[in-house]
Amino acid sequence: MSKPNTFTDPYYTYQIFHKSENFKRWFEDNTISFKKYRKSWEDRPIHQNPGEFPLNLNIEITTKCNLACTFCYHRELNKEQKIHMNMDMFKKIIDEAKKYNLPAVNLNGLGEPITHPKLVEMIEYCRDAGIEDIMFHTNGTVMTEKLAKKLINSGLTQIIFSLDTTDKKIYEEMRVGANFEKVNKNVERFIEIRNALKSKMPMVRTTMVLTDKTINQVKDFKKKWEKLSDNISAQDLVYSFEDEVKYEVSTNKDTITDGMKGLNWKSGENSYYKVDRKKIIETEKKTKEFFRCAYLYQSIKIHSDGLIDPCTPRNAPSIGKVETGIKNAWKSKKIKEMRTAHENGKWYTIEECRKCDHPYIAIFKKNNKTVKI
Repeated sequence: MSKPNTFTDPYYTYQIFHKSENFKRWFEDNTISFKKYRKSWEDRPIHQNPGEFPLNLNIEITTKCNLACTFCYHRELNKEQKIHMNMDMFKKIIDEAKKYNLPAVNLNGLGEPITHPKLVEMIEYCRDAGIEDIMFHTNGTVMTEKLAKKLINSGLTQIIFSLDTTDKKIYEEMRVGANFEKVNKNVERFIEIRNALKSKMPMVRTTMVLTDKTINQVKDFKKKWEKLSDNISAQDLVYSFEDEVKYEVSTNKDTITDGMKGLNWKSGENSYYKVDRKKIIETEKKTKEFFRCAYLYQSIKIHSDGLIDPCTPRNAPSIGKVETGIKNAWKSKKIKEMRTAHENGKWYTIEECRKCDHPYIAIFKKNNKTVKI
């Protein structure tokens, strides 16, 4: 029997609405292996092919952060959960990845990467291992000229500054502990330093989290940054619910009554559209085209303590440890079960996927008129 039709989005909840000429040249002039990696990024989820090893590792080098953003559950962590990844573990990760010619790393997780004292050394270690696309997201609050020069010379290929809005009041309400003028100046100065050093790298991306507060500032955000940054992007707010939403999920074996309690964090912000999870589940049971998550074929997440997850949401299951191997985790029974469920149009029978925001947002956006930037 043939498998049902599925749809997937290789770029999740992101939208790109500006690429500079510098960015386009970087892509066009890049290596054959880099272009192959970018093509594989789209092809793997389309063809349901996870390959031998991930294309990208999301390595959470730290869970420490200097802000308390209202849309992030970092503020729910206790003191013991806020740690830096040690350098020996990081090297072990990269050493294994080198064997499989890993093309990309994103040094991100719940923390602010710049707070890690070994950040530049980590980037250089990735560069020396032959990794072609090395990036991290930052809130930009503690960027200095000295650090900027080190990062520019380190082998970093992309730096993503999370700025959200052109409105000072909204920005400082969302990114608690940050100063709007200082952060914007830090980003502008970083670009000035890179250009003064006549370096094409790293590509600078400025990005927004789209909420009901920021959605109307997209045009102003683009206008402010399109002459400065190489790439401008936005991410739909991913948020969880406190209220219990019960529904039944039919599988071949039994019926599960499930609820959303247990996700003990709720965003302090609101999405610019509302998602009815129960309705989406019921629709998915009847539709002829099902959701399939691209992440399961592209990336893997490694926590600061060495635990490995198949994806980045908070409720993702552990599928291994660094000490027992990334490849073993990529081939683990759990992640294979997740892929199979998605490929068979039954993603909602996997508990962690059922409690993840991404399927609902992707399905909602596919079936409804949403804001296009």
